[in-house]
Amino acid sequence: YLNTGQPYLPQYQKYANAYKAAGDVPEITGGIPDGKYIYLVRMDRSIVYYQRDGAKFPHPNLSQGQNVLTAGEIEMASGQVVWISNQSGHFQPSSLSLQIAKLILQAKGLWGRESQVTPFQP
Repeated sequence: YLNTGQPYLPQYQKYANAYKAAGDVPEITGGIPDGKYIYLVRMDRSIVYYQRDGAKFPHPNLSQGQNVLTAGEIEMASGQVVWISNQSGHFQPSSLSLQIAKLILQAKGLWGRESQVTPFQP
């Protein structure tokens, strides 16, 4: 959802084609290599991620044009979350939505004692 509380806007449907061209993106389930990624939480509570490495690959590419619960950036180390943020220029999720991602990551066993929620401040 956008920070206005409205679902993902239809005009971003065009990103669905970019997603198809990019191929499949993995779901966060564990065994993720160390690094920084963009992520989003789908409406079915699955979390997908992608390592940009400088490539232009916005969050809508991950969503396949579908609504999402939240989106942002995540850093992983040794199979655990280092931090998550809600930094997404397209979705602009609220900082409260980070709690959704945190709860799901906890349920997957990926949230450690040192993991942090880092709300994006524009």
